Amino acid sequence: MSIALITGGGGDIGGATAKTLAEQGHRVVINYRNSAARADDVVAAIVAAGGEAIAIKADVTDANDVAAMVNEVNQRWGEIDVLVHSALTPYVITSFADLSWEQLGGKLDTELHAAFVVQGCCTRHDVAWQRTADLYECPAIHSCAGRDDHTGDFQGGPGSVRTAHRA
Repeated sequence: MSIALITGGGGDIGGATAKTLAEQGHRVVINYRNSAARADDVVAAIVAAGGEAIAIKADVTDANDVAAMVNEVNQRWGEIDVLVHSALTPYVITSFADLSWEQLGGKLDTELHAAFVVQGCCTRHDVAWQRTADLYECPAIHSCAGRDDHTGDFQGGPGSVRTAHRA
């Protein structure tokens, strides 16, 4: 049975991705930083549907946190086979006209750094990934398009992102 790690797995898109991967037979690791209750809800839904899932707290911008998370997964289930980056750096939702480069650049820098840290920690643990890196796909899924501009609440309306993935 393959193991899937979803960063930001307690979020709307990350949670839906985690449930889909569990339905496809993967053991699922839900990574979260602050939203333990939401991550636990996703785990509970997966387990209730007959799947296997755990939630692990780790800041994906901190290499030590990520290494500890990967080690925990390796000790419990083995090597991670599927990695989905869905962790999102919070920011103030505003119009483009009111957005500064510092806001946007800082968000992009943090999220790119997080993807680099997680990818690096996973590949260091699995020599097979290193040998087949040209065959490996690691999707990054982010969107606030489905959120209300003023409250930040998920609306699921016409602005929502539809995602598809292969596992």
